[in-house]
Amino acid sequence: MEHQDFMNEVNAMNENKLPKALNVLTILTFIGSGLTLLFAPVTSWFLNFSKKMIEQVTQTPNPKITSSELLEMEESKRIIDISITNLPLTLTASVVGAIACIIGAIMMRKRKKDGLPVYILGVVLPIIVSIILLKSYFFKGGFWALFIGLIFPLLFIILYSVQRKHLTK
Repeated sequence: MEHQDFMNEVNAMNENKLPKALNVLTILTFIGSGLTLLFAPVTSWFLNFSKKMIEQVTQTPNPKITSSELLEMEESKRIIDISITNLPLTLTASVVGAIACIIGAIMMRKRKKDGLPVYILGVVLPIIVSIILLKSYFFKGGFWALFIGLIFPLLFIILYSVQRKHLTK
């Protein structure tokens, strides 16, 4: 009888154990969202610093800089100006999105199905706000910007959706 009780306890513990993939995804979500929250306060400073650096380079004659590089820098400066103008809304969307992602991940760690839509909202909200406010400039950040801004979030949504079978409540 004692052996039977022990086996029932072991089975119950295994059923409650968080699957490895879901565990890794939620930990990565905590890290990524935490970094977003950590760097949010310095975003304005970083954008202004970048703008000043571009202005210094473009205002000082330098024969090593080609005309195409100067055009790229002017385009970057326009993107930074638009980003600074829209910073209150984009930053708010990013912070709210990061908090929603954390809440969604916590819910999914507790095996709650409602955590997935909360997470998806947290991922999609900043993207939509950025696309609306930055318009075509959102897509001019190059491969890594698109990877981090679109492909990476889409990949996480897909990976979390695959783990939905483990969400039971």
